[in-house]
Amino acid sequence: MSEIMSFFRSYFARNNLRLTRPRVLILEWITQRRDHFTAEDLVRWAILNRVGISRATIYRTLSLLTKYKLIARRDFSSTHSHYELIFNNKDHEHMICLECDRIYEFQNDEIERLLLREAQRRRFQSHFHNIKIYGLCHDCQNKREVDFSN
Repeated sequence: MSEIMSFFRSYFARNNLRLTRPRVLILEWITQRRDHFTAEDLVRWAILNRVGISRATIYRTLSLLTKYKLIARRDFSSTHSHYELIFNNKDHEHMICLECDRIYEFQNDEIERLLLREAQRRRFQSHFHNIKIYGLCHDCQNKREVDFSN
């Protein structure tokens, strides 16, 4: 069993939460992906794989995992939320392509230092941050150049 699943099992036990089969399947799916996903991605997976998990169970489980800060809800668009596993995950930033909706993660030590220095300067106790950059990825920029040349 992976370190993360061991953590989930002990965490659920300590907090008197039931670790049901559907919750275990959802946790396994999330930990295997290691990327951003929507609740509907999870619903589609449950339907395609006939695992017998209801939409309500999926949404309740995502809410529970978010509440206990095991996953984070990210609002990259106005139409739906994305989630990502944050257990043992380093701080990182996001670039979101406005054309294809791809999400690119990046880490930058200089940005981290600047944010910490600014928080200290203002005597602000920082717990986390979330920087989002919206624009066009390289592929979508190239597609636009091709479209304009025709």
